[in-house]
Amino acid sequence: MFSTTESYVSFQEDVPIGTLIYVAQAQDNDSGINARLRYTISADNGDDVSWFQIDSTSGQITLRRLLDRESSATHRITVSASDAGTPSRRASMTLVVSVLDVNDNRPVFNSDGYAFRVLRPVPLGAVIGSVRANDSDYGTANSRLTYYLYNGRLADIFDVRSPSGEVRTKVVLGHDRARRYLLEVVAVDGGVPALSATATVLVSLYDENRDGVVPTFTQSRYVFNVTENQPAESKVGVVTSRGVDDPYYFLLLSNSYFSVVPESGEVLSRRLLDREDIDLHRFVITLFRAVDVIAWSTLPICSMFIVRLLSYSIVIFKFLYLCHANET
Repeated sequence: MFSTTESYVSFQEDVPIGTLIYVAQAQDNDSGINARLRYTISADNGDDVSWFQIDSTSGQITLRRLLDRESSATHRITVSASDAGTPSRRASMTLVVSVLDVNDNRPVFNSDGYAFRVLRPVPLGAVIGSVRANDSDYGTANSRLTYYLYNGRLADIFDVRSPSGEVRTKVVLGHDRARRYLLEVVAVDGGVPALSATATVLVSLYDENRDGVVPTFTQSRYVFNVTENQPAESKVGVVTSRGVDDPYYFLLLSNSYFSVVPESGEVLSRRLLDREDIDLHRFVITLFRAVDVIAWSTLPICSMFIVRLLSYSIVIFKFLYLCHANET
């Protein structure tokens, strides 16, 4: 018989495989072979057993698989001891293993990049838009997110509220201010050590009393050919637009393989391109007016490109999508 019918133990989810979880000990008042015990484990939920293994002689229960608090918070297993007598007699107990959360998941924004377009002048404290990230860790601290501007850049103009993720103005954005702002917003959790993620936010201002046309890229598809293994800063191609007197191009997210010249739209390689390294690249090029003329839409004009290095040393840029709304 066991000294208890139920026992509880707790372990952090990052303990290694092979960790000793529990030592089951039963007593048999018989002697000789009748007192020889054999230990086994089972569970109503068959999956619970797969996380553990037991030494049939010593009763030592060790970890067989890595624990994961996000998959299962507790495991309930039945430990049985059977003697070698005839007929065999058996006793059982329940072992409950609680899994403690470890900060092993980074926050994830629901978008890699955000773009907000607002009519100026923008008053003090106005909500420009909201960003949102999620953390799949369990627990108040590990999943609690705080937002802030990376390195405090533009923190004198904008503020990101926590926990809402609202981007608000800290000053009046009038006609004497810049027409565009590129922010980097960081979401950091409360774990130890803390984990974080970064997203880009483009804020564009426009004037209501100006007329204009909707700018677009001149082609719905761009095909650029380039031989792999060319040196960095090699010209890959040029994107062009219409409906804009003073266009400005840039990558919405930083890219270690390509860059775009803002004023000309030239796409350049930033490093040697090797198909065996990466044969498929995706990135976004956006278009807006350096001198603001009303508008395009609620979002900047953005183009998603796929870069594919082919086996015969050809790179194809395929324009996938042009996003803009109808004029209001």
